[in-house]
Amino acid sequence: MKLICLIILQLNLFSGEINKAIREFKGKAGQEGINISVSVRNLNSGAEVYTHFSEMNLPPASTLKLLTTATAIEYLSGKYQIETMLYSNGRVNNGKILGDLLLEGIGDPSFGSSRFKENPFEQILQTLKDYEVTVIEGGIKILNNDNPKFPLEWLAADIGNYYGAFSNNFNFNENLYSVFFNGGTKEGDPAQIVNIYPHDKSWKIRNEVKTGSAGSGDKVNILNLPFSNDIQMVGTVPLNSKNFRVKGAIPHVNQIFTDSLIHYLKKNGITVNGKIFPDNLQNEEMGSVLSPTVQNMAKETNYQSVNIFADGLANFMWVHEADNYEDFVKIFWKEKGLDLSGHTLLDGSGLAPQNTFSSKTMTSLLYKMKNNSEFISTIPMVGRDGTVSGIGKSTQGKIQAKSGSIGGTRNYSGYFTSLSGKKYAFSIFVNGFTKDQTKSVITFIDGFFTKMLSIKE
Repeated sequence: MKLICLIILQLNLFSGEINKAIREFKGKAGQEGINISVSVRNLNSGAEVYTHFSEMNLPPASTLKLLTTATAIEYLSGKYQIETMLYSNGRVNNGKILGDLLLEGIGDPSFGSSRFKENPFEQILQTLKDYEVTVIEGGIKILNNDNPKFPLEWLAADIGNYYGAFSNNFNFNENLYSVFFNGGTKEGDPAQIVNIYPHDKSWKIRNEVKTGSAGSGDKVNILNLPFSNDIQMVGTVPLNSKNFRVKGAIPHVNQIFTDSLIHYLKKNGITVNGKIFPDNLQNEEMGSVLSPTVQNMAKETNYQSVNIFADGLANFMWVHEADNYEDFVKIFWKEKGLDLSGHTLLDGSGLAPQNTFSSKTMTSLLYKMKNNSEFISTIPMVGRDGTVSGIGKSTQGKIQAKSGSIGGTRNYSGYFTSLSGKKYAFSIFVNGFTKDQTKSVITFIDGFFTKMLSIKE
């Protein structure tokens, strides 16, 4: 009886400290309307040991990637690799492909990404060498890559930017291109484009970017719809900046990829002549290109918050199983005892502002994944790794978390080991603040992390 009373007292003391911090934060002028949702769950018992409006539905932002990567590792396994197939459209004879080299993707979002050691160009080259090919008489073509899979709920202003790059059946280099600007010598001057790489000559670019204040950072927005070559660039780059990099989303990767591969093959002794051949020649399977493992993709997704990896994995899973990702993921987890029916799940990345999740459901998910080492290894360490390296510096490697932020939202979810050595799942969502209140929110969350470690049971 005394032990039970002591546990209750310790939890009450912990709750009191957290509640006091929340009251003080919301007591500041203009911050009283900010939503805060918290769930802390004991990984041994599964019980929520601290809650603060934990059932509240809020935008999860990029913490939704934890659900996506957990689903991918459970559904596909961490060791799974996605294949991109290679075919010859025509016979291979005396070192020549008498037709085209064809590639058919089934949704690998990591194809050609510089984040991994797997190099698809090297894999393609090796396949051609295995067949002793030195000449491709036709061209290089991508099959079945004209059906973009992105939620209609995404904001049109996001889609042309790298973070809004949509995953398709065939992707290349994260569907990323870079624009390099020189800022002017005074604010308001036009900013000049000095380079675009990679670049498709069919793009029609309208540059309306101006010069902003010194140190103002990337304020550029790239506007274009999927598969459209009409690209408008607006916003500002810093004063006197040189070769200032801005990342855009390639509207259609086929030409960019084929140009790059032709150049690579030429450097390695294989000529692509580009002759025209009928599309209906006999296709012969030559081999395949394998992606990194799902676990490695999931780690990059959670460490660096790579939207296209999360959405690509989501699309790959649902396309043959359900009408959309939301239906698929809800059915999948219902069979595992996790009810997601009260939430809106429009994508795998968290980019759609209409997504909803709760901190309570998040810690329930994390509890179910507590023994999956493949999944846990994909979550970065607070104060040290990835997108959470700049917060919680004093937590001494005791917290793993995925961050999430979109307009007016800052969230963190993951695992921690308390100062007394017990293990927990946690989730904190902060929503509804202004840009000017961001620093105050980060300070509050940093203090929350420190207090969270002091939980006692």
